[in-house]
Amino acid sequence: MIRTKRCSNCNEVKLLSDFGKHSTNKDGKQFSCKSCRREYYENNREKIKAKSAKYRRDNKEKIAAWAAKHCKDNKEKIAIRKAKYYEDNKEKIKSKVAKYRRDNKEKISASVARKKAKRRAAQLNATPIWLTKDQLDEIKNIYDRCRYISKQTGIIHHVDHIVPLKGKNVRGLHVPWNLQVITATENLSKGNRYD
Repeated sequence: MIRTKRCSNCNEVKLLSDFGKHSTNKDGKQFSCKSCRREYYENNREKIKAKSAKYRRDNKEKIAAWAAKHCKDNKEKIAIRKAKYYEDNKEKIKSKVAKYRRDNKEKISASVARKKAKRRAAQLNATPIWLTKDQLDEIKNIYDRCRYISKQTGIIHHVDHIVPLKGKNVRGLHVPWNLQVITATENLSKGNRYD
């Protein structure tokens, strides 16, 4: 059975597929057809943009809460959509990233330098003064082993702090028994979480 509906704007009877979705209406469709809505948008583009911008400004918290809930409720769907987008636009994304890196070399260098300095400071602050020379040598050997494994396997490895130096609820020390060599992928996905 083919279902139709009359557009409240142009007054023409059209197929339901010619109407956009509207969950609160009885038939689940908009009152006016897609072509009338498109025409309205074209004729009132600036007015609609201004109204939307004002709404976003006035409802930041509400929008942020909705977005957080939506992301939480649709994790798998979003991950699949992102992966598909990345797969379909790999070259476009790579060229954009390369262009950004070319255009912002100083900015990136400064950011990397800041992060490295911050990390070194955290390690220095987390390295107890009571460590023996042998224990400090052991730390150096763990970093050497990490570089060796990366070179031999062709897979980038990191030295990970089992208990993070700057965890949310815990703070570990930069000591040999708190270090492990794991793949970069594992380490980056772990972040500063500690179970």
